[in-house]
Amino acid sequence: MAVAPLTERLAAVVTLAVTGVAWWMSARFPFDARFFPRMVLGLLGVLSVVWLVRTFVSAGSRFAAPVAEGETGEVEPFFISPGYFVAAITMLTAYVLMVGQLGYFSSTILFIPAMALALGYRRPLGILLTTGAFVGMIYLIFVVMFRRRLPTEFFATWL
Repeated sequence: MAVAPLTERLAAVVTLAVTGVAWWMSARFPFDARFFPRMVLGLLGVLSVVWLVRTFVSAGSRFAAPVAEGETGEVEPFFISPGYFVAAITMLTAYVLMVGQLGYFSSTILFIPAMALALGYRRPLGILLTTGAFVGMIYLIFVVMFRRRLPTEFFATWL
């Protein structure tokens, strides 16, 4: 199934705009703290431009995405499930709010399994391994390697 070019263009433009705003906002970070976010934002910006350019490439061009055998060419909906989209946005908003209250690691340990379950993933071992690997990598990268403080855990005041 193909995705409507207008929808793709709009998504690429919105992604590029959000990336630009985030880049501008990151200018307020201390110099050494803005490197990693800007590296990720730079990559996102480049990929957004590639995405946008691809929406203008005609289907017959050698740069067009390959069409799978047996595709009908009908347009697929942008949202496969509007309910999943609303659930994801709601949970992401709650997560951002929780980080300041519970701490980064506690919020993330609650968020990843909750999001996986809300979106229909039901394999406990996969959820456990994904959550552990993500939290472990964030700890190693930001706390150990970059020596950055993340939002304090809620239980730290008890210790």
